[in-house]
Amino acid sequence: MVTAADAALPPAPGLDGLRAAARLHGARDERAFGRHLRTGRAWARAALAESGLDEDALTAALGRPGLPLAKVLDEYLYVTLGHSPPPPAPAPAPR
Repeated sequence: MVTAADAALPPAPGLDGLRAAARLHGARDERAFGRHLRTGRAWARAALAESGLDEDALTAALGRPGLPLAKVLDEYLYVTLGHSPPPPAPAPAPR
């Protein structure tokens, strides 16, 4: 079985991971991608702990049996971040 730490690594890090890093952490560089991976690892651990299920049971309960938890979480980010408009730019500071 894949551990929670392993499950947080995307199956194929690449452009989708860099896009998520840019949306979540404001940059498309190694540091932002590292923060994206650490966030994913924490998210996977929290999902496993909160559900009380192992990875296989959790992904089955989410309707994605047989997939790694990392893939399911990555798909969620792709759908929610990849198909939504970027957040508005902050308003300029008052003068």
